[in-house]
Amino acid sequence: RTQPNGGRDFVRFLEGDAQHLFRRAQLRQVFAFLRDDDFPAYLENVSYLLRNDRIRPHLKLLTVELITADPVPRDEELSMLMPWIDSEMACRQAEQPNPDRLASRIWDRFFSSRTLFIAADRMGFLHRWLHSGESWLENTMCSYFRWQTEQHAGRVAELLEPFVGKGGEWRSRLRYMMEGRNLEKNRRLFDLFLCLLDDGTLDDAKDRFASNGTFWLMVHGLAEERPSWCAELAAHWLDRRLAVAKASTDGQENPWSLLNDQFGVNDLFTAARGNPTTFLENVLPAVLRIATAFAYGEDEEELSRDRLWPTRYLGEHIGLPQSYLAACETAFELLGSQSPELLRPFITQLRAYHLYTANHLLMSAYLSNAAMFADEAFRLLADEPKRLSCGYSDSTYWHARQVIEKCSPHCTDEIFGTLETVVMNFVPPYERMKQGMRSRGNAAYNLASSLAVSRRSNPTKVRLAKWEGKFKKPDHAPRGIRVYSIGSPITKESAGHMTDEQWLKAIAKYNTERGNYNFDHPERGGAWALAGMFQEFLKEQPERFARLALRLPENSEPSYLMNVLYGLKDAAIPPEMKLSVIRRVFGRNDHACIRAALGLIRSISDAELPSDVLQFIQQMAEHPDPQAEIWNGERPQYGGDTLTHGINTVRGHAAEAIRDLVFENSRYLTIFSATIEKLATDPSLAVRACVASAIAAVAKHDTPLALRLMDRLLDADDRLLCTTYVSDFIRRRLRDHFDHFIPTITRMLRSEHEKVRTEGGILAC
Repeated sequence: RTQPNGGRDFVRFLEGDAQHLFRRAQLRQVFAFLRDDDFPAYLENVSYLLRNDRIRPHLKLLTVELITADPVPRDEELSMLMPWIDSEMACRQAEQPNPDRLASRIWDRFFSSRTLFIAADRMGFLHRWLHSGESWLENTMCSYFRWQTEQHAGRVAELLEPFVGKGGEWRSRLRYMMEGRNLEKNRRLFDLFLCLLDDGTLDDAKDRFASNGTFWLMVHGLAEERPSWCAELAAHWLDRRLAVAKASTDGQENPWSLLNDQFGVNDLFTAARGNPTTFLENVLPAVLRIATAFAYGEDEEELSRDRLWPTRYLGEHIGLPQSYLAACETAFELLGSQSPELLRPFITQLRAYHLYTANHLLMSAYLSNAAMFADEAFRLLADEPKRLSCGYSDSTYWHARQVIEKCSPHCTDEIFGTLETVVMNFVPPYERMKQGMRSRGNAAYNLASSLAVSRRSNPTKVRLAKWEGKFKKPDHAPRGIRVYSIGSPITKESAGHMTDEQWLKAIAKYNTERGNYNFDHPERGGAWALAGMFQEFLKEQPERFARLALRLPENSEPSYLMNVLYGLKDAAIPPEMKLSVIRRVFGRNDHACIRAALGLIRSISDAELPSDVLQFIQQMAEHPDPQAEIWNGERPQYGGDTLTHGINTVRGHAAEAIRDLVFENSRYLTIFSATIEKLATDPSLAVRACVASAIAAVAKHDTPLALRLMDRLLDADDRLLCTTYVSDFIRRRLRDHFDHFIPTITRMLRSEHEKVRTEGGILAC
């Protein structure tokens, strides 16, 4: 260190065999001493070291790391590295690998260095590269800036501001920059983010690190670090959603779809709790703006509702639209308990709007400190009774009732009496309609029952007693969204003890498909659910319930008989008893029962079927169902599958019943030959797809006849050729009847339908 040529001697020393003795710390120490004592000599020696082929690469890389990691690098050090940086940039522009590996490593270290950013900016490199007009370089700089935002967010934002609104590739570049999750680092960067959000640049921005990334996941964490900033962001995002809705071509886009985001709910509540005043200053006006924009037409008797929040509901899990209102209510609650005077401007703002949503929020603000706002709340409700219709989806007046209950003990006698009179005479529009006459007085009863008991007048007590006799009790508290599975209205344990007479009474009572809706017990179903349980008991006691099925009234809901027929399919009871139940279907036109009966008939193989049952099958083979090819309509059903449609039709079921009977007993071939002939030319392609299986059963007894029937069947749309039963029929008989099917396979290979060509190729192979 004390010798004039100490630096050069040290580099020469590294050229020798002793260089492996030096560790990272030692090299750092030597260069630090040299840099402080003689900076020009330091630059000369470092440059010589980096260009010297006799110095091992790992020492060169270590030297570069020491330079790029220095907390205060000088411009001369960056200038010394620029030839290698320029070399790498030239290769990147040409999209070719750089043969100089050191240049690539120097570029990587420069790119990741937080400190060299300052030097590069000071020397004008960043500005020149960013305004180069070369797409590849501008893209590279955006990646570089996104990395540097961690420590230089403000300067990055300043450099990018001139490109706002420039359009072209810069729109996607700026969006990419803002997806970097560093908003909380600097106010200037956050302001740039808001600017880009407002002009639509960030409409498609989302978190790219998660497969289910969304806009709000991209800004996750901002609410905890900067709750007031998150409030601003929430307001700007809502305003942008409004602008997008107004700009939509048809103007009818569902506003809920504009606010769909599975994340963001917790962020709104965190921001509201972190700084309730700022949250309300920003978010509340935005909520009112979008509610006004989506409001329905004015109504003289009711407050205007909007398409975004037409009603309120409670629930453990709420979406982002509802969380905007709920977070405002959280902020009201905090301010009401801590600094109620700060609520005054927000209350004044809400009172100016005659919107259902604004009124709901206003009532929440009053509830946050009922003692302080009691007189004002009661006076407003008395002057504008339409505000009393304030509640939730399952409890229309609950919110107003809460305000009345909490404020009743605190208001003056005069104001209490005024509101009491208004409430007792309150009649909503529905109760004045013909369909609402029976519930006349229910709204007034619900509201008046919330008045303080000790302050009620005698006339009010008398009328409340009268209403109590009529309505029993006020509406329940809101329960929110409930999830449940619909089951039998009678528990299985209770049904296990029921006699036949009790079953018949239960069937008569629950004789509608879904039953009468019971709000307290929505899980209790109707005939469908009870019929399903009936089938379970039938499988355990088939003879008893088969006899019981014969006693079912003619007007019984069809699902009972349908479940009996399906339950008897595998039951070990005499065939005569099954046939007796089947005959209950004769003369009916319920498709589900008919299909179930045909399914039961084809399972009876241990007895010859009587003539009336055979005639029933033949009649069902000419049934009107199906009337249309719904598998091939404008909105295809059954996934567009021909056979799936066919097996869900009456004629298709009849064809399958004939198939099973003919396959088991050749006697039935003679009986159903004419029916099969007719079904082979059925106008429905879906039915023909089922008939192919019946023809396969014919082939078991008479192959030539089956081949002729199949030729007639296939004289139809090419798409029939790739259905399962047709393909299976051809495949099984190709070995013995190849010449017969050559024209068919050729036809398939030339079809305009890809599935038919594919199946034809398989058969040809």
